Amino acid sequence: QGAMKLLTAKQLSSLEMPDLSYIIQDILPDVGLTLSAGPPKVGKTWLNWWIAKQAVQAGKRVLFISTEDNNRRMRDRLQQTFHEPPDDLICLAIMSQEAVLPTGPSALTYMQELVDEYSPDLLIVDTVGGILTPSASNKNYDITVSEYGALRKFSHKNALALIGTTHTRKKSEVSSAPVETILGSQGIGATAETLLVMEKLEGQKNCRLHVTGKDVPQDDFFLRWTGNGFDLEANTEEAELGPFQKDCLEQIRRKPRITQLGLIHDLGKDQAQVSRAVNRLIEKDLIIKIKEGYTAI
Repeated sequence: QGAMKLLTAKQLSSLEMPDLSYIIQDILPDVGLTLSAGPPKVGKTWLNWWIAKQAVQAGKRVLFISTEDNNRRMRDRLQQTFHEPPDDLICLAIMSQEAVLPTGPSALTYMQELVDEYSPDLLIVDTVGGILTPSASNKNYDITVSEYGALRKFSHKNALALIGTTHTRKKSEVSSAPVETILGSQGIGATAETLLVMEKLEGQKNCRLHVTGKDVPQDDFFLRWTGNGFDLEANTEEAELGPFQKDCLEQIRRKPRITQLGLIHDLGKDQAQVSRAVNRLIEKDLIIKIKEGYTAI
């Protein structure tokens, strides 16, 4: 084993390094371990299908392993996601197989065989618990880091993005920080390089997507439910507005410094409705009040 090479700050600063590249800009790096998480029935699998679609459209090959679906359910989701079945999407529905999916180190060996055969750019495992070593009790930090560290090494060894899906706790049980809701040891969040945490919006099928990690900027996105999966919108605050609040915002953009009376006249609503809408827009930092008028930020 050779000696480690230390660099002075000047040497490090002058190093030329390739720019980071993404399968989905600022959400999914093209190499590394990504953990997607959310509460039961929030739509984690639909998020994976949305990611698979973005990847295929970007010219990437995707291997999608579903540990909890059969061929019928995977077919139904495929047909709802794609107009035409893509050639660069390979699906494995474990519930329709006679063989049992290996776990632990054996799972890595099996996945290596699949990667060698199909050469994917993105490997999705939904859910990741299906390939980990079964345990009757919660795993401690060291075991968790070891298991997820092996997945991370696997992704880098094969120069691919690996997404593992898991669950979150109820917010009432933990801190309100999205990353801290991930079910299991803190070692999960510490080992995965990118974290995608879904949060269902009250009374809606829409979700907020919290993104954080070593190579992605921390940000929130809005996942709008379409009936056949999700569409992603970058401006979370604006996307979560109600229809009349959006109308108010658009009118303020069209007419900077418009007054509340002007909005009442233009939109045909009463003062109470307009007042509630503009107060909501101010709370979300989408508009400001200057003297008697409103201006979009």
